[in-house]
Amino acid sequence: MLSHMKGTTGAPRLTMNSKAVVQAYLGAQGDHLAAKSRERDAKARQRQRGPAAPRVALTMALCEWLPVEQYQYEVRDTEVRNLVVRVRPTGGKVLYVAKKINGRNARSKVCDLGSLPFKRAGGWTGDTVHSRARALLAEMESGQTATVKRQARRTAEAESEASETTVVQAATYYIELKGRAENTQAAYKRFRDKQLAAHWPDKRIVEVTADDVIALHAKISAGEGRGYGPVAANNVVRFFRALWKANRRRLGLGMCPTIAFTVEGGQEVAWHSEKRRQRYIRQNELADWWQAVQALRGTITGKRGLEIAAYHGDGDLMADYLEFALLTGMRRREITSLSRKRGAPNRIDKRNRELVVTENKSNHARAREDRTLRLPITPAVQAILGRREGDNVFPLDDPKKAVDWIEKQCSLRISSHDLRRTFLTYATAIGMPLPVSKTLVNHSAGGDVTEGYIQIDDATRRDWLDRLQNHLLALAGVRDKVVQIVREA
Repeated sequence: MLSHMKGTTGAPRLTMNSKAVVQAYLGAQGDHLAAKSRERDAKARQRQRGPAAPRVALTMALCEWLPVEQYQYEVRDTEVRNLVVRVRPTGGKVLYVAKKINGRNARSKVCDLGSLPFKRAGGWTGDTVHSRARALLAEMESGQTATVKRQARRTAEAESEASETTVVQAATYYIELKGRAENTQAAYKRFRDKQLAAHWPDKRIVEVTADDVIALHAKISAGEGRGYGPVAANNVVRFFRALWKANRRRLGLGMCPTIAFTVEGGQEVAWHSEKRRQRYIRQNELADWWQAVQALRGTITGKRGLEIAAYHGDGDLMADYLEFALLTGMRRREITSLSRKRGAPNRIDKRNRELVVTENKSNHARAREDRTLRLPITPAVQAILGRREGDNVFPLDDPKKAVDWIEKQCSLRISSHDLRRTFLTYATAIGMPLPVSKTLVNHSAGGDVTEGYIQIDDATRRDWLDRLQNHLLALAGVRDKVVQIVREA
């Protein structure tokens, strides 16, 4: 505690007067806190004030003597009137100056007790508690409070970081900032790697102007291939706007350059119009599509009369997958992640005869509630599962090759998500209530208060799903292959 700096002559000594003042304060403070704890009226408790902190001549010896209590307390100095020592219940003792600046209480730390002597003695020529306290008070009176200094330091750090942060680095920060659905994360990474990194590889984010964003939008709009086109251009600019907002406070950024797309910014360039996809299998097309799917399993006669597969790949797997997607309305990743392993997040629950899909697009980190999909296993679904072997029920990555092959057979290009759209279209056609449809495809009720009250039980979900699957199979011409469920009148 810097006792060697005090010297032998003129060393500070404890006086009985100082001890008595502090002890009297501690006794009064203890009585006051005990009274406050017994007070039941919260408002009266807030109005009560304890005794004022004692003002004594602070010395190293006195501060070291100050006892540690179960509560925090302060003792003020008489020489530098704004100097305070605070004693914490943990045993820590801190010296700081406190002063009202422009009507607000301001405070600045001087040092921890023991790191500086109170006065120069024993040849000590450096700062003392009193000299540093006076210097801090002078700064505070000139407006340089601890809060102002901290804000200035943060601003300087943000400006320095912003001057060095590239657009790609800012995009990475935004992508890693929040938990999102797997598909959303993949799309954001694609925007970053294939567009922003390609067009602005080393461009710093503070250098991006409205003209740069307009030029990027035009280039992507005019491009060809995956990741280019009008819709892709809109998505990339929206992604840039989102990452700018996410980094705005951290990097001290100003107005987002995408303001050029708004009325406020003069709408120098317009967003491309986007039409929602509406592709699904119509009634008169369902039988042809189903027949083409079954052809994936078949063989053809090649040269020399040899029987060879018509589809180059695992046709049975692809056919089962496409049938399953149509009859359940599930998303591609939900289907391909299904497992027979107990405890897997997406699994087959034989005991309850249902598919449990915990890892899905709706059940991401920001979801307000558990959005686990529980889909009944009907006879039609069980027939497909019975043909699959192994723990991984549908071991495939992308059905695009099979979709291309089917298109050549029946001139219908139907993707996995088109099958989900078909599922919901025919659910409406048979009169399925909308809350039941939303439950089967794990869509949110949104802001509909009434739908939030409706709970769909297992029997209702199973009954409507079985009706829908029978309807789809009837349109496909294979209804007789489905075991019919007899319902009581």
